[in-house]
Amino acid sequence: MSDVSGRFVVAAAVVAVSLAMAAAAAAHDYGEALSKSLLYFEAQRSGRLPYNQRVRWRGHSGLTDGLEQGVDLVGGYYDAGDHVKFGLPMAFTVTMLSWSVLEYGEEIAAAGELGHALHAIKWGTDYFIKAHTHPNVLWTQVGDGDSDHYCWQRPEDMTTSRHAYKVDAENPGSELFEFGDKYRGRYDESVEVVKNYYPSSSGYKDELLWAALWLHRATGRREYLDYAVDNADDFGGTGWAVSEFSWDIKYAGLQVLASKEMAKLTPSSWLTYSDVDGLKKRLCNCKKPCKLEPLELHEEQGCLVQRPFCLFWLTSILARATMALLVLGVDAWMDAPPCNALATNNPIL
Repeated sequence: MSDVSGRFVVAAAVVAVSLAMAAAAAAHDYGEALSKSLLYFEAQRSGRLPYNQRVRWRGHSGLTDGLEQGVDLVGGYYDAGDHVKFGLPMAFTVTMLSWSVLEYGEEIAAAGELGHALHAIKWGTDYFIKAHTHPNVLWTQVGDGDSDHYCWQRPEDMTTSRHAYKVDAENPGSELFEFGDKYRGRYDESVEVVKNYYPSSSGYKDELLWAALWLHRATGRREYLDYAVDNADDFGGTGWAVSEFSWDIKYAGLQVLASKEMAKLTPSSWLTYSDVDGLKKRLCNCKKPCKLEPLELHEEQGCLVQRPFCLFWLTSILARATMALLVLGVDAWMDAPPCNALATNNPIL
């Protein structure tokens, strides 16, 4: 992934990071950073822009997206400096922005930016609803990176291909949970044109766990949590072999989310899970400092989320920004009563 394309995803994490750091570094105006991060999303909008668009030098664009395929794919976000709409990183960006609002909604509201944040989320989710044209069909990309990158022009004036690509039963992907679980496969093998830009190195299993946990949080339905727990080990969700948290590799994020969701359970409900030893190793046992050696995390230190800066090496600005959201949320949560109560009062532990 290029540095330019990384900026789009970074903006979502900066929203949360700028909020959490404001109190500790009052000399810097992190409120302005928050505001401009959200403004960046408006500059990336594709489609027919609303009357209250604040980036006035942008105009309507991509108004025929999907026309060639007979579907309406107008809207969403351009990836970065180009005009391709890549569905997987776009979805990750909207998810991270949504997570930021869930964790820091009060602070965002106090900064006067909650409306802008919600509009940015809705702009993305409205597009994904349109792109889901049938139960087993999701349009995952509009535009071709090769032809697009040869031509540097405004989106309002673009003349490059707007061909659209989809995943379906014959060409699977993990972008829809039930569909992705039934028709398993890597999306970059179904949409091969994306391999030069957003290849899936982690495969689809982290996305299935990620989706199940978010569906559990959204609906409260126990079967989604059961799915994540039952498949966590086989799908690689309980290991430490991660080097980043990104649009592609979601293990670190889903581990944090799983910890928070599991901590909400009553002690008796833990007995319904067979891998009690594995669970207790990875929940709320992080009060001792972790010992980090180069490129290695010791599993015997034992917990899902180590204290800040023990998750993985920081190799890029994208990894730093997304990790910052995780460690800020984890650090606050690990000292919260639910976690402390679970660690001290749960008979299993």
